[in-house]
Amino acid sequence: MMILPVSYIKLRPTLLLTVLLAMLALLSHATGAARVTAAAENKIDEAVLTATAGNAQTEFLIVLREQASLEEAARISDKTERGRFVYHRLTSVASRSQVPLRTMLDAYGVEYRAYWVNNMIWARGGRELLFALAARPDVKHIYANTWQRADIPTITDSTDTTRAADDLTIEWNIAIVNAPEVWALGYTGQGAVIGGQDTGYEWQHEALIGSYRGWDG
Repeated sequence: MMILPVSYIKLRPTLLLTVLLAMLALLSHATGAARVTAAAENKIDEAVLTATAGNAQTEFLIVLREQASLEEAARISDKTERGRFVYHRLTSVASRSQVPLRTMLDAYGVEYRAYWVNNMIWARGGRELLFALAARPDVKHIYANTWQRADIPTITDSTDTTRAADDLTIEWNIAIVNAPEVWALGYTGQGAVIGGQDTGYEWQHEALIGSYRGWDG
């Protein structure tokens, strides 16, 4: 029969307790980390998480929790002063509240660009940066900055008689100001010259070309 030293017998419960405490600490840390990760994921758009899979990088928008309050602007009657107030409030809130976040982004050495109309920062990075940002209390949400494609309509010949009937339909915004009723009274704009400067005019349209002063045909 093996006889253990008295000192070993006394230390054994202490050693066991130490091991148990260490295991509990590790378990608590792991559980806490899991909670932080879950909370962080809720603040990140799914599209951003998908785009950063496999350690890939993508661009995203970091919206700060603090946004400028502009309620006081409604009480300023002078338009110039109201604009000055809004500009100062937006820029001052953004420049102050973004300092800690920009310091962190500088430390990561990532590309970013700050905005102030909406208090947010555009940045590019991966998962590690994303979760570090989402864990911050001053970050409200991280949105995907996806590209949007607009289908440009094909310009048709204004002399084409096969144009769709929808082109001649009176739009809702014209009808809502009762323009058709005014036209019915004989007021069709005769004697009036309308000036405008916009790239959106389709001056070749049959409703305009006959009265367009820049057309000599």
